[in-house]
Amino acid sequence: MNRRSGFGSEPFLMEMLAVVGFFIVCASICVSVFAGADRLSRKADDLNHAVLAAQSLMEELKSGKREEELQTVWDKDWKAYTQREAAESGAVLAYEAEITVEMDDSMKQIRVDVTKGDKETDGTVIYSLEGSQYEP
Repeated sequence: MNRRSGFGSEPFLMEMLAVVGFFIVCASICVSVFAGADRLSRKADDLNHAVLAAQSLMEELKSGKREEELQTVWDKDWKAYTQREAAESGAVLAYEAEITVEMDDSMKQIRVDVTKGDKETDGTVIYSLEGSQYEP
């Protein structure tokens, strides 16, 4: 008697294992691509907000506002605070601007650095803007 002992299902199972393995590899590649795209999107959003914040601070400084009056810290949603408002409200801050003003003869040199994190704890600079203004 000639008896088959299931040899017909082995190639099918091997093919299914190969297909499932291929699917797992493709799915892991897609997940990593989407994670990278999300990371890039967040960095671009931070850069966009930092550029707008630095430009606003530069214009306010050029218009004559003092540094104490400016909103130089932001929470994770980019809601702006002055240093005093942030201390009073107890807001959790995520971004900070460091303003440097130097006088060079009759030119005021202004630099605005917007950082992610606290500048004392090795915050990374997102955007820097330099400007100058004539002071008679």
